[in-house]
Amino acid sequence: MEIKLAAQIRALRKARGLTQEQLAEVLGVTVGAVYKWEAGLSTPELRLIVELADFFDTSVDVLLGYEMKENRLAATVALLTQYRRNKDRAGLAEAEKALKKYPNSFEVVYHSAGLYRVFAIEDKDPTLPQLYGWVPYGIKDVLDPSKDWRDVVGNAFDEDIEEAKALLAEAGYPNGEGFPTFSIKYTPSTELENVAQAMAAMWKQYLGLNCEVTAVESGVYWADEGTRATGDFEIAYMGYTLDYAEPSAAFTVLENAEGKAKTRWDCPAYLELCNKMRSSISDEEREELYKEAEALLAQECPVMPIYNYVATALVSERVKGFTRNANGHPNFEYCTIAE
Repeated sequence: MEIKLAAQIRALRKARGLTQEQLAEVLGVTVGAVYKWEAGLSTPELRLIVELADFFDTSVDVLLGYEMKENRLAATVALLTQYRRNKDRAGLAEAEKALKKYPNSFEVVYHSAGLYRVFAIEDKDPTLPQLYGWVPYGIKDVLDPSKDWRDVVGNAFDEDIEEAKALLAEAGYPNGEGFPTFSIKYTPSTELENVAQAMAAMWKQYLGLNCEVTAVESGVYWADEGTRATGDFEIAYMGYTLDYAEPSAAFTVLENAEGKAKTRWDCPAYLELCNKMRSSISDEEREELYKEAEALLAQECPVMPIYNYVATALVSERVKGFTRNANGHPNFEYCTIAE
């Protein structure tokens, strides 16, 4: 942002054919004050800026000579586009600033997501696990509890943009052309909005699909006859906490049985697998059941695993006895504070 108040006062005064003495007399200030304004040595008080704008029959913006530079929305979008095309890492910092300034701009979110994706693909850190399955990281393997189940079993599916494009074309929608606009619905939350906007931007960028992002008031969204329960959505947010730290918890929570319309997905084969998980079987059989269940989820995809919640807590060294329960929630029951 650049302010050109001094030059504007001088230009407007001369356009009226006034001397500094005459302008000072009109405003009831000294000639020295006008001289300092025009020299950029001082700035008029707010009330005098308003009086100056009124006297010169112009707006305060024009009087200030207020000009937006490269942080204008259109220029910001163009800049982000250029960074993405050039694969310039400086764009990551620009994207972060742009998202803070224009959090509700689809164009900014779209191009920022594109930038993040360019470098995420190039720089995948093997120490940061990518979620390509329904059982989250942090669940121990059934046969070898010293290992993570996700690491032992591997991905339930892989990322393949080209295959997605081919499937769209096979279905009659080459490059997404003619595919109906669809929507994601979620409860009001900055985190959920950012995720939904990023998903919509990626669908648009890589598949040519148009997705609308819609927030629904929580009371309406979660009501017994609300958005989720009645199926008034095409894609909807769902989050859940596993009841216990074992792979089966990630599968049974997605059952659509006994009136539990969490997924609105009716699959007798999946229900049968979940029932077998509850029976007395060996660990080897149980491990195979889990793999089969996840393979079926990958094939049908009633729920898209996007990310896992991470619980963090800042605990003072003076606090003793802090623990978490089986769900990962803080447990303060046995906490004491050391002197």
